[in-house]
Amino acid sequence: MTLADSVTGFINSQNKLELIAWDVDDKGGIQQQQSATGVKIDLIASAQPGPDRDVVTAARNESGDLRIDYWSVSQNGAINHKDHERRGPSAMSPLHHFRPVQAS
Repeated sequence: MTLADSVTGFINSQNKLELIAWDVDDKGGIQQQQSATGVKIDLIASAQPGPDRDVVTAARNESGDLRIDYWSVSQNGAINHKDHERRGPSAMSPLHHFRPVQAS
């Protein structure tokens, strides 16, 4: 049995939130596990808040409202939507704080 080590979130070709679980082995090999699809969005931010592999996403939906979703990720990489909260108009903006990392 492998463990889902990481989850990535992105906007897919249907403009919907998509999450993919990934397994990273001890030699650095990456293998895709399972995925899940959410609602239509136009901006996303995601976080894995702790060691339990759960994921929280913040997205701006088609109406311009902020939507917070909670996802659980099982040991085999299955991603399940648990809950969501919708707020009024979002002040989200694209994330600009990513920096390239160079291997040493």
